[in-house]
Amino acid sequence: MAKSHYQPLFLLLASLLFLPALHAVDFKYCNGIGYVDKITEVEISPDDPSTVTISGLTRRGLVYAGTVVVASGIGEFNIPFKYYDFCQLCKCPMLSGTNFVFTLSKILIPKAFASDKLAVTLSLISREQTEGVCVYFDFPTSANSMLNQASE
Repeated sequence: MAKSHYQPLFLLLASLLFLPALHAVDFKYCNGIGYVDKITEVEISPDDPSTVTISGLTRRGLVYAGTVVVASGIGEFNIPFKYYDFCQLCKCPMLSGTNFVFTLSKILIPKAFASDKLAVTLSLISREQTEGVCVYFDFPTSANSMLNQASE
């Protein structure tokens, strides 16, 4: 049987159908630009949409402390509702140019200001400067409804 020139292309396309879907979400910097530090990727877990993983890169001196704030985006305002110690999510101290990844689990936006936008602000502290980076992205409403049903 003669081998078709299209067979490798067909196999490639077929294999792409069976690869797991990418779960990265589009995000924007809150002020339209990044600060000193940079967020490189935001992912929402396909198995648990209330779990968000954030990857980034620090571009400052030695980072020895930090805070992560999760907020509901309502219009032009971000209403914070959950706080984390960055050094409990990632190992500190952290040298300049270090890639970091942290996961935030069981994010449940309070019903009082529920929104489909989520903002995450990362404030890292070094001797040189204290400055933050903030990103916002669409948050699946299924995460809130799923957790609300589980808590009832």
